Amino acid sequence: MTAGTVATTATALAEPRAVTAAASEQGAEPFALGVDEMLYGSGANGFVTAALTADGTDLTFQWRRSADGAATPLPWPRDQGGSPLADSGSDRVAVQTGRTAYRILDMAGGAPVDIDTSSVGPSADPWQLAGDTLALVRWDGSMRDSLHLVSKPAGTVVHRQVRGLPADADILRVETSPAGVLVVRCEGTVGGTKGRRLAVVDLAGAQVVEDRAVPGFYPNSGIAVSATHLAWSVADSEGNVTLVTARRGTTESTRHTTFRVNGDHVPVSLLGEWVVYEGSRRDLSAVSLKDGTTVTGLLGKAGELSGAGDGLLAQGMTAEHGAGVYRIGLGADGRPAPTLLATEGARTPVTVADQQCPPRPASPRPGRRRCSGGGSAGATWW
Repeated sequence: MTAGTVATTATALAEPRAVTAAASEQGAEPFALGVDEMLYGSGANGFVTAALTADGTDLTFQWRRSADGAATPLPWPRDQGGSPLADSGSDRVAVQTGRTAYRILDMAGGAPVDIDTSSVGPSADPWQLAGDTLALVRWDGSMRDSLHLVSKPAGTVVHRQVRGLPADADILRVETSPAGVLVVRCEGTVGGTKGRRLAVVDLAGAQVVEDRAVPGFYPNSGIAVSATHLAWSVADSEGNVTLVTARRGTTESTRHTTFRVNGDHVPVSLLGEWVVYEGSRRDLSAVSLKDGTTVTGLLGKAGELSGAGDGLLAQGMTAEHGAGVYRIGLGADGRPAPTLLATEGARTPVTVADQQCPPRPASPRPGRRRCSGGGSAGATWW
């Protein structure tokens, strides 16, 4: 986008209590999203949405409370480039307020926390919010990345560099988990061999506790970690993609279903004893980690999966309820099932002359960000 900065209002930066308290109670009835409003990230009891402005020249972000759709605007200082990051295990959202300054908003009504990350260095960008901790990746310009954790317990900024990643790590993706760990996808050298790897990072200790080579890793695969498992996908030379899981602490892995996606992104998430994934035709499905049972057709035309407390959120559609944001949780029979949270608003295709997308919650560094349209002239946002 080529337009100016989204206005940072006092309301947007203030505690969200006043905004959410004013919302009328509507129970668990689905609410309607606004025009062009799309799921961007999620927390335990709400989610972040992004939408194009009316003239199609910029983006706006807001927090939607799942119970009733109450909306709280979130600032996006375009001159700084950082978009909001939501913690999937709570209702915290981090917003950028300066080049190395961030504010963690508690959308449940707690006091905001301001964090200065200048100790990490100017070449660091936040990729995830895990509880009250920002996970930042610092690039030194020579494809040697480092991962840093910054928090502010008891009013004091604490900066910890994660130990145990390869010295020549090229970090490509970071995902959080309610289990108190991160999973990092990187390329690096271990034991004299350079290759694609998944590393599990313990947040409390700021160190790698598991490291696994993942030969054949599909470059557009999502990654996921839980207290018991890892999940990702691999590809063969003919373009077939296979979903893979592994029990943590073991060297073995299990290959599940195989499909073709023509180079598209394959979201992957873990939900209890199930791995949820998006396969061919953007259909959302799940496979049991216990017995291999498959549940298909959870959602059609699904988008990115996002953790939400003890469940998942995804934007997609069902034949019964149409298009919208759905929560994927475990039903009474213990199998994943979708529940409609919000119906999808109207969409207005907008021609974008010069597209520069903000970083997603799992964004790579600038130049590697995933963005619809590929940044070419005449691309459309949706």
